[in-house]
Amino acid sequence: MKRTRPPADRGEGRPGELTSAERDELKRLRRQNAEQDRTIETLRKAAVFFAKESDR
Repeated sequence: MKRTRPPADRGEGRPGELTSAERDELKRLRRQNAEQDRTIETLRKAAVFFAKESDR
């Protein structure tokens, strides 16, 4: 009896398609980028707040 396995994802799809590993990495990087954007915005607001406080 022969076992069948799903084909390995070797990036052998059509040109321009991402492999599953590349898709996972892209998803992770997009999440990380969004988190960094939120952090930068928080720091920007804090800088404005403290700049105003130091002027008093």
